[in-house]
Formats: sequence, C-alpha cells, structure tokens
Amino acid sequence: MKPCKLPRWLLVIKTPCIKYRYFQKIKQGKVRFSGGGGNAAGHSEMLFQGNLYTDVVFKKDTLRLKEFMYLNEEWHTSNVEIDGKNIGALSKNREQPVERINGYMYYSNERLQYALFTNNDKKIYLIK
Repeated sequence: MKPCKLPRWLLVIKTPCIKYRYFQKIKQGKVRFSGGGGNAAGHSEMLFQGNLYTDVVFKKDTLRLKEFMYLNEEWHTSNVEIDGKNIGALSKNREQPVERINGYMYYSNERLQYALFTNNDKKIYLIK
C-alpha cells in the first residue's frame, strides 16, 4: 500500500528555524485500526509512544518544545528529519481519524518583529 500524495498546500517546507532534535521512544504497542468503510478490512500497526523534542529559533532566542506523539517507523510520510534521516510517520492520536503530523509550520519576515508558529491546524502562536 502506497502512502497517498498530499495536496501541495499541505506540504511543509523545511526551514533552518525549526530543528527536530530527538524522538524519545517510551513504549511500543500494536494498535488496531478499523477499515475505511464498506467492506474495507481493518489493519494493525506497531506504534511507539514518545516525545518529539524540537528547537524553534527566532532571532537569537531558542524555544525548546517537547510534545507527546505516536511514531510509526514503517511509513515515512512526515517531513520530520532528525540528523538528516526521516524518522517515520507521526500522529497525535492512535484512533481514527488519525491526526497526522507532517511537520511544524513557521513564518517570519525580516521586516516583522515577530514570527508565527503552529504545531496543529487549529492554533497559531505568536513569537516575539
């Protein structure tokens, strides 16, 4: 099964302002997902529970983040790379619908005195 292609507007562009440092694996477990509907069969995946450690850089300051997530090492659908290597597919939950994490989003402009940051599609943070 191939991962589906994301629409261009959902792609996360890499920036040197976001540095993914480490994924701390806490516990691994098998998770059963139901089928997509109709006669679609369900499937099981091995997921790691853990924490993603990330640095967000704005000017001379660094914001250090730690966020709980689930990691599937079989699929490499996220843009999260640690030491130049894609670590796998990340999600914030293990139920359907799965809330996938393609990467963190960041925006800044030299003329602005702030940056915009988000780790999901429902919140945006202002960094001053």
